[in-house]
Amino acid sequence: MGRPAVAVAGAIGHAACMALAAHSATSFVYRAAPGHFSRRKWLAYVTAGEALGFIVPGITWLTGWKLGLPALPLAAVVVVAGAGEGAVLGWSQWRVLRGWQPAVTARWVRLTAIAAAISWALGMAPSTAYDLGAPTLAAIAVGVAGAPFLLVTIGTAQWLVLRRFVPRAWRWIAVNAVAWFVALPPTFIGPALVPADAPVALDLAVWGVAGLLMAAILAAVTGAAMARLVREVG
Repeated sequence: MGRPAVAVAGAIGHAACMALAAHSATSFVYRAAPGHFSRRKWLAYVTAGEALGFIVPGITWLTGWKLGLPALPLAAVVVVAGAGEGAVLGWSQWRVLRGWQPAVTARWVRLTAIAAAISWALGMAPSTAYDLGAPTLAAIAVGVAGAPFLLVTIGTAQWLVLRRFVPRAWRWIAVNAVAWFVALPPTFIGPALVPADAPVALDLAVWGVAGLLMAAILAAVTGAAMARLVREVG
């Protein structure tokens, strides 16, 4: 992914987080956390959590597609499964954050699950619109319009919790926008290369590998950023 593309993702995230900056300035007293943030644990937990979580909507979509579910029911069940992915991702992150700051509550997990469901709804919107008869250009327009919101959804949800523990937590929104922007392409490219008549085992294998690559990229980018944020409060 080239620098201009990353810059675009960063600009999207920056625009969203600056819109929240005034609210983020709400007075909180930041104190040194009693624990230690482990970037290594973050990389391990988040890679595993997101890779496993990604399997849930993946299997759900593949099963629905093989069964010939209509567009709207298929999108609905995938969105629900996406909440499951978000819950697993959120828990894996929360597990590490609790080692640093025990006051971080399970609200992190719940908000991440809700945000992931919204992200999946936005991600499914173009193909669903096309399957319902929308012209190709209209479906593309739906995807382009929803992409900025998709990139900032999870970061914004987690910011609601993180802002109580680190200053200028709105930066987490921009970081997540960039992280998802560079992490998601393998999940588009890999499955697109699998023939429609391929065995289910091949579909699952490609989906799993693509999900693992996405998860590793996401964990590396967000882990580096979180380590920097938590250092600011000791």
